[in-house]
Amino acid sequence: MSSGGTPINNATVAVTGAETRSAVTPATGRYNFADLPIGSYTLTPSVSGFNCPAATASVVAHTTTTVNLVCTPQVGSVSGTIRLDLQPQTGVVVTARQGANTAGTATSAANGTYSITNLLPGNYTTIVTAPSNATCTPTQRDVTVQANLAATSNFDCTSIPGSITGSVLVNGSGQAGVVVTVSQGGTSVGTGTTVAPGGTYTVASL
Repeated sequence: MSSGGTPINNATVAVTGAETRSAVTPATGRYNFADLPIGSYTLTPSVSGFNCPAATASVVAHTTTTVNLVCTPQVGSVSGTIRLDLQPQTGVVVTARQGANTAGTATSAANGTYSITNLLPGNYTTIVTAPSNATCTPTQRDVTVQANLAATSNFDCTSIPGSITGSVLVNGSGQAGVVVTVSQGGTSVGTGTTVAPGGTYTVASL
């Protein structure tokens, strides 16, 4: 038994027909049923984490019949939640990569969740594309995908602060030393002081 050319260890192969038997593969992935009566048989392989189709074989007198069983890995997924300023964020793209290869992408829903499905078991890097005027720390996370399981990769982003700039003029001339206060409702969120010669000010980190 093999998957992608790699032998599968500890897989069970059941044979049914004129006789019913089972065998467990070693590290070489090989199985053997000796001294079977002549006739038609069904080979049913099974192993955790793989999809293995059954096969048929006919046993002929004084002949060894060879049937190679090929399995495919069961897929997993990566899912998580994207938050902006601690609130779920919709429309954010997350990409799963293996080296330089893109394995899948997903966009966060209204509740901030996303899911990248149909990923073969292995190691991946998930990369978030930050929302407009925001930054995400970190921008990528490494995850390990296992068959039939969902790995988790969450991202928290924050809005990039803005600023207000302007000038204070008296009779057309810039005034230095004038304090300008910015408020939200009744709460002061920042101040700036005008400077010469144009009377300009900046209230940063808003």
